[in-house]
Amino acid sequence: MTWKSRQRTLKRNKWRYLSMTAGFFLLVAPFAFLFQAFNALAGSDIPADIHSICYRVPLAWITGPGPLLVDLYIATIIILFIIFVAFLFGPIFCGWICPVGGMSEAISRSTPLPDNARMRVREPRVTASLRYGFFVGFIVVAIAIGQQAIAYQYGGVTCRYCASYLLETGSSLLFTGGIAIEQPMNAGLILAIISWLVIGGIMMVGGRGWCLFFCPLGALSGLAHKVGTKVGLYHMEFAIEKCVKCKRCQTKCPVWAIGDDHKVEPALCIGCRECTKSCVGTAYSYKWGRTNVRDDKTKD
Repeated sequence: MTWKSRQRTLKRNKWRYLSMTAGFFLLVAPFAFLFQAFNALAGSDIPADIHSICYRVPLAWITGPGPLLVDLYIATIIILFIIFVAFLFGPIFCGWICPVGGMSEAISRSTPLPDNARMRVREPRVTASLRYGFFVGFIVVAIAIGQQAIAYQYGGVTCRYCASYLLETGSSLLFTGGIAIEQPMNAGLILAIISWLVIGGIMMVGGRGWCLFFCPLGALSGLAHKVGTKVGLYHMEFAIEKCVKCKRCQTKCPVWAIGDDHKVEPALCIGCRECTKSCVGTAYSYKWGRTNVRDDKTKD
């Protein structure tokens, strides 16, 4: 991607990038303005950081509430709200707010590496299978190792592979100049950095490898969106008669949700609207109601 192409991409998607920037300041310490506002209103002394919506915490609640009971309830409510919004409108949190995915996507887009030198799975069904295979494995491991390892304890196994923790640590070091690392750098954190920013960011088209394969909240949101489209809620619709076969939708989609038939796989879609903004023939539209089946019966 050339510098001029990057400029056009930034201009075309400026509101989404501004929204993800706002998400960083709303959710990530030392700012975490959203959680600071909540604490002020509720009189709570819960740390104001992104761990307030840790997607592993509800598993700790299910397996047996520990000493941080208030944290468990708050995190569970917020996560359920994110999933409910995904069910109604699509994974807006993933595509427009999440700072973890936003950071890896930004690093990918700013790295001068051509797309043909990056990795990409071209078949959305294969990508979806890999995504939910990792998700099932995450659930099994998280439950198997027990509550104490998946609650707010940085020595826990799953916490050693947390991109959110790494983002917050880097943010605190950058903006406060203090030592924010609460556990020694270990093999798990090194693997998380490589998986999140190098393999999933720089080396993958779109820079959303972590979101696609390692994020349980992203997997749940995608599944909720797919169910929502089945019952006739908001979805991205493709009109084959408007398609000029330029394939810009496929190359611009950061989560590889569009196959050779140009249909959007809702289990992967993050609602970023890259397809609607890049489509030359305006073949994509965001609509309410059951999916139009005309393209199923029309041949190219």
